[in-house]
Amino acid sequence: MPTLSAAVSPVDTEAAAPVADSRRIDSLDVLRGFAVLGILIMNINSFGLPMAAYMNPTVAGGFEGANYWVWVIGHLLADLKFMSIFSMLFGAGVVLFTSRIEAQGRSALGLHYRRMGWLLLIGLLHGYLLWLGDILFMYALSGMVLYWVRRRRPGALAALALTSLLVTTGITALSGWWFSTLQDALDEYDRKALVHAVEEADHSGEAGIEHAGESSLTGETADEQTTQLLKGVTVAQAREAIEEMRKGYDPPPEILEKEIAAMTGSYSDEIVYRAPSVVFMQTFLVVIYGWRVLAMMLLGMALFKWSVLSAARSTASYATMAAVGFGLGMPLVWLGLQADLAVDFHVVQAKFFNSHYNYFGSIFVAMGWIGVIMLLCRTAATGWLTSSLAAVGRMAFTNYLMHTIICTTIFNGRSGLGLAKFGEFDRVQLLAIVAAIFLFQIIVSPIWLRHFRFGPFEWLWRSLTYWRFQPMRRLAPA
Repeated sequence: MPTLSAAVSPVDTEAAAPVADSRRIDSLDVLRGFAVLGILIMNINSFGLPMAAYMNPTVAGGFEGANYWVWVIGHLLADLKFMSIFSMLFGAGVVLFTSRIEAQGRSALGLHYRRMGWLLLIGLLHGYLLWLGDILFMYALSGMVLYWVRRRRPGALAALALTSLLVTTGITALSGWWFSTLQDALDEYDRKALVHAVEEADHSGEAGIEHAGESSLTGETADEQTTQLLKGVTVAQAREAIEEMRKGYDPPPEILEKEIAAMTGSYSDEIVYRAPSVVFMQTFLVVIYGWRVLAMMLLGMALFKWSVLSAARSTASYATMAAVGFGLGMPLVWLGLQADLAVDFHVVQAKFFNSHYNYFGSIFVAMGWIGVIMLLCRTAATGWLTSSLAAVGRMAFTNYLMHTIICTTIFNGRSGLGLAKFGEFDRVQLLAIVAAIFLFQIIVSPIWLRHFRFGPFEWLWRSLTYWRFQPMRRLAPA
C-alpha cells in the first residue's frame, strides 16, 4: 500500500498544492473569521442547552430579563446570518479551488471530490462522536453538487440560488399546512366526541359523561385505530404525529431530564442518545434544509464572481449594501419574532410559517454584515482588527471544530473527562462563554500562524486532499 507522501507523482506534487500565502484574498479570510466566530453565538445554545431550546427559546436558558434580550439580539443579528455567510464563502471557495487547479491545465474533478469525500467523513465522525449540530456533512454533499455549476455566469448562479431557496420554503409551507389540517381535523373529532358524550349523559347520568369523555378524548381506543380522520390517516396516527412533533419542539420535563442525563453521563450513553438525532440531521434534514445551504453556496459563487467578496467594489457600494441589507432584513426578522411571541411559540405556527420571516430576512442581514466587513477591509485604520479576523478565518476549519472540543468539554460528562455543565447555564452565562472563546481564538490564531502555515485540521484536510503530507512549520516566523 502506497504511503501518503508517495501517492502523488513529482509532477503532481509541483502542480497540485495549497494556495500560497501571497496569493490569498485577504477579505475572504477576514469575512470567514467573522462568520466562524459569529456562528458560535447560536451554536452555544445547542452545546449548553437541550436541543429544542435552539428553535424554541421558552424551553430552557431563561426567557425573561437579560436572558430575553440576549435571545432577541441573537435572533435579529446572528440566527442563520453567520451560517449564511459561511455557506456563501464555502461556495466561493469551490470556485477558487477548482479554478486555480484548472488554470494549470489540469482537471479539478479528482481533487475536488477527494476533498469533499474527506470532509464528508469528518462530518460523519464529528456528528456521531462529538456533537449532533455538525454542518460539515451537509457542506460536503452540497460541494459535490456545486462542481457541476461552477462555471456558470453569476446571474445564472443567483437564479439557481433563488430556485433552490424556494424548495425548502415550499417543503416547510406544505408541512405546516398538513399539520394544521391534522390538528383542525383532530379538534373537530374531539368536539364531536364531546357532543356525543354529552348526549350519552342524558341517558346515563354524570358517571356516564365522565366515562364517555375519557374513552373519547384520552388514550388510544380501538375506535381511534380504525377511524379515518383524513384519507389514509387514522385518529391514532394523527395524534401520534402531532405528539412527536411537539416533543421535538416543546419536550415535556421527562424528555429534557433524559437528554441532560445522557449529555452529562457516560460517553457511551451520550453517543447512543445522540445517534438517532444525527441520523435525522444527516438524512431527512438534508433533504429539507440542504436546499437552503446549497442556495447560499450558489449565491456565494455569484458574489465572488461579481467581485463583491474581494473588497474590490467601491466604498459607496458596500455602504449601500450594508444599509439596504440591514434596512430590509432587520424589520422582516422582527416581524417574525413578534409573530412567534403572539402565538406563544406554537409549534405549527412558529416552526412552519413564522420561520419564513427569518429564513429570508437573514439573507438580507447577512448581506448587510458582508457590506460592513468589506468596508472594514478597505479601512487601513482597522488593520489590527482585520488581521486578527483574517487569522481566525485562515484557521476556520480548526476554529469551528475547536468550538465543539471546548464546548463539549465544558458541557458534557464524557465519562468524567468533561465538566458536565449541560443545562446549568442561562443565556447570559452562555454568552460570556462565547466571549471567552472569541478572545481565545482571536489571540491564539495569529500566534499559531506566525509559526505554522495551517491550522491543525486545515493541515490534515489538505494532506488528505493532495495525498501527501503538507509542510507545516514555517522556516521563519511570519
